[in-house]
Amino acid sequence: MKQAVTLATVAVKFLERTGLAPSTIKTYELTLLNFLAEYGSWPIEIISKQTLVEYLDSLSHLKYTTHHKHQAILQSQKC
Repeated sequence: MKQAVTLATVAVKFLERTGLAPSTIKTYELTLLNFLAEYGSWPIEIISKQTLVEYLDSLSHLKYTTHHKHQAILQSQKC
């Protein structure tokens, strides 16, 4: 039987990509930490888009800028 791919596995693979700046990695880690704590062990197939959208919408201390249509840069807003 094939083992399910978890959200944590996908996140690790995403963050291990070559060419990511250390600040980008740190931003994504900080952004995803709470989400991974709750859903990291879940198989990726059962996490709904709505769950992800609600989590990202709850991050009121972050904003993002888009340099290209396929890239979004997350930035922590200083309070």
